[in-house]
Amino acid sequence: MKERIPLLISCQKSAGISGSITGGKINLTKSGKVRKVDVSDALLAALLDLRRNRKEALLAQGKNELPATAWIFENEEGGFQDMKNLKKRHFQKCLGKAGLRRIRFHECRHTFASLLIQNGESLTYVKEQLGHSSIKITVDVYGHLVPGANRQAVNRLPSLGGFQALKQKEMQG
Repeated sequence: MKERIPLLISCQKSAGISGSITGGKINLTKSGKVRKVDVSDALLAALLDLRRNRKEALLAQGKNELPATAWIFENEEGGFQDMKNLKKRHFQKCLGKAGLRRIRFHECRHTFASLLIQNGESLTYVKEQLGHSSIKITVDVYGHLVPGANRQAVNRLPSLGGFQALKQKEMQG
C-alpha cells in the first residue's frame, strides 16, 4: 500500500482534506469530496505559526502571497514532499528521538482513531474524522476498542426489569 500525505486547504478549527499525494501524483479523496478533520488548539496554533512564518519568508523575497497550494510538508522549492524522503529524513528520526518503535506513517491514523475511542468519543465522530463512507467500516476496524462496552451492556440487563419478572415466575412456579 502506498502512503498518502494529506493536503491542507485552510487553517480553521478543522483542516480541509481535499486529496492526497500517492506515488508522486495528486489524487482526490476516495469520495471525491473535501473532508473536514478537527484539529486541536495546539495544532491550529502551530499551523497558523507555520503559515505566518512562510508568509514572512515570502515577503522577504519580494513576494506578497502564499501560493495556491500551500503544503504542510513542502520541499525546498515549495512543492510537495516526496513521501519516502519525508519518512526517511524526518518521520523515522522523530520516532527514534521520542524513543518510539518504527511504524508506518499510516499507523498514525490508527493511533488517532484509537485514542479518540479510548477517550470516550463516539464511533460516529471517529467515522467522520476518518472519512469512512459507512459506520460499519469504523465498527469493524475499531469497535473492539470501545472501553468496557460489552461489560457495561451485560451489567445493565438486570435493571431492565425482565430479569426480575423471570425471577418472580420461578419463585411462583
